[in-house]
Amino acid sequence: MELLKSARRRALKLGALFPLRNQIFFLWDSVLEINFELRVAEILTKKVSADNSLAFQKNPFLPYDSELYICDLGNSHVCLLNKYSVVKNHILVVTKNYRHQSDSLTQDDIEAWKMGIKMLKGIGFFNCGPESGASQPHKHFQVIPGKSELINELYSQGVKDGDTINKHPKLKFKHGYICFKGYSGPYYKWPYLQQQAWILRRISVF
Repeated sequence: MELLKSARRRALKLGALFPLRNQIFFLWDSVLEINFELRVAEILTKKVSADNSLAFQKNPFLPYDSELYICDLGNSHVCLLNKYSVVKNHILVVTKNYRHQSDSLTQDDIEAWKMGIKMLKGIGFFNCGPESGASQPHKHFQVIPGKSELINELYSQGVKDGDTINKHPKLKFKHGYICFKGYSGPYYKWPYLQQQAWILRRISVF
């Protein structure tokens, strides 16, 4: 966590980080009995300006901005600050070499991602296609700090470890979630998970 704090201070000082101001709203779901947190960015001028620049059309992760660097996560991934974050200490776990965002997950991916999640004691998510919000084709995973009432609700339904896709009976949209706790098998042997991930176009790890 000290590496993250130090990197954030450095990036802010150098003007490399552009946290987006946002308003927070809470929406009560009477079916799930969960208070959802909704954040609405007040201004996106800086991000839109950067998005439209020629520099942004290049791969932002190859090479990555050294001013956003936090640390290496294993031999094949780096941990970076999210340049345009809505949540403080939002980090990215990025493959050092180019791999496409829609490529199958590897064991190295999962291990590096877990290190990022452990660093923040937070929530990890992976948008594996345009339908789920992926805007960069270079494979990267995201982690935000904090815990979620929704995650507690998912676990309360009982989850199976390993390659089982769990589903919540009260969630009416297409979804699926898996549990890594206690699972030590080879992640690349998850054909059903990969098939479902392609259908869902999104994988979430908690």
